[in-house]
Amino acid sequence: MPKVDVGAYVANSNSGGTDEIRNPLSIWRNTVRVRPEEYAVIRFIDEGGDLSRYHNIPGMTQGGARFTNYTYCTDVNIKSDGNPVRAEACPHCMSMDPDIKKTTERFLGWIFHYGTFHTEQNPRLDREGQEPWDEVKRGQKIFYRETVRKPQLFAASFTLYQNLKTIRSEMDLLTSRNFDYRCIRSQDRTSYNLGFSDTQLSYDFANEITAISQDLPDIEGIAAGIIIEVDVPQFSEEGDGYTMSSTPDSQASVAREEVAYDNMVSSEATDG
Repeated sequence: MPKVDVGAYVANSNSGGTDEIRNPLSIWRNTVRVRPEEYAVIRFIDEGGDLSRYHNIPGMTQGGARFTNYTYCTDVNIKSDGNPVRAEACPHCMSMDPDIKKTTERFLGWIFHYGTFHTEQNPRLDREGQEPWDEVKRGQKIFYRETVRKPQLFAASFTLYQNLKTIRSEMDLLTSRNFDYRCIRSQDRTSYNLGFSDTQLSYDFANEITAISQDLPDIEGIAAGIIIEVDVPQFSEEGDGYTMSSTPDSQASVAREEVAYDNMVSSEATDG
């Protein structure tokens, strides 16, 4: 197949940043996310990824939802030559709050996101060009299947990363199977897990995944906040074309993304 035009990115110029929710190229918008009792069907694009240390900074949305902002530590994350990945002092390492000062490991990698099984119907049906998600029954539950078909980032806590390592030890290639990435809500705790997927695909996009695997932006640069925007393709059915994430969103979409953000981050506050 012809080379896919993928991997455009914007480096961080420290010019103040862009609203991550409004910007379709932001790292937040290009990270796979699932809400409680939903799951995404994904495949890892390669064997690699980034494992770095982050500060857990509490935050709250305008709607009052609490969440945790994982901030890359520029002091403890160093390259193999002993030099820092980002040559700047980390303000959180100087915090008097021990919960902010401490760091935890998190994983970041590239996956291909086939789609997500939601518990509710598409909330954007009032937008031009939007269609209802397919209603499907899985076991005794009804889901609404959103088709995505694009490379995205997969961010995981250290607990979920250990889960991934255990699964990987039982496989010849991490990239050989599809996974269900699930969010589970139990009382006041939200957790995430990975398991082999039994979802049947009419087309697995294997050729497209191979084509884009060498051209995606550097995962370490994204983790470190050096790369703050990515432009990736969304494939049409059976890989017969694609559009880029840079296609402008309407204002109606922006408004709904902000509502979705309030709902999403409240479920991420207790990531396990």
